[in-house]
Amino acid sequence: MTRILLLLAVMMVQGSVWAQDIFQKPDYKAIKDLTTDKSSPYYYNKLFAMYQQDDTTLTLKDYRMLYYGYFFQNSYKPYTGYDNKAFKKLNRIYDKKDYNKRDLEKVIKLSIEYLEDNPFDARKLFDVYTAYELLGDSVSGTPYLKKAMGIAKAILSTGDGLTKETAYHVLHISNEYFVILALGYDEDGDRMLTEEWCDYLSLKKNDNGVDGLYFNVARMRKAYMRKYKNERH
Repeated sequence: MTRILLLLAVMMVQGSVWAQDIFQKPDYKAIKDLTTDKSSPYYYNKLFAMYQQDDTTLTLKDYRMLYYGYFFQNSYKPYTGYDNKAFKKLNRIYDKKDYNKRDLEKVIKLSIEYLEDNPFDARKLFDVYTAYELLGDSVSGTPYLKKAMGIAKAILSTGDGLTKETAYHVLHISNEYFVILALGYDEDGDRMLTEEWCDYLSLKKNDNGVDGLYFNVARMRKAYMRKYKNERH
């Protein structure tokens, strides 16, 4: 059932992003200017409030501003989640072979708790949607699917992932894995960091003949070094 839901998500992504021939790398200076200007339609506090309220009018550009504009927010932490209490409890549930109703309800509760600190973790958003669907409540789950797909489309709009120059730009490691899943691929466990600050994840054999995908993590590295420098002083 989970795989079927994922395939539906794949079709949503493919239909709107793969039809594009032109990709655009994030212009972080422009994004910072637009998201910090209170008179801008992309002022971050306003956009984020719309995101939290499950606003269905958010466009691809809105999601690009939300996701990449998050880099400039004090709450952004590049390597986070693994020490989160909700994250650890979720992993214990995921280790089970079968889920019962109570497990699914816990997945929803814990994922939402986790998302309070990590609002753009597309995989956790998708997990909430999946749990609701398995409980027969598609209405409650749909907003989480739309957010997960909005984030995935924003990332996919930045490149094709086939080379270091056209790598997908990400702000969180978890979104690398969600993008791979959303494109219908399976990663084979091999991961490499290039000198150009790109993660390269190799894929299992697929019909498209894609051996692996590149993800630009330069901003994650910059934020980490900035935080490390501040903590030393």
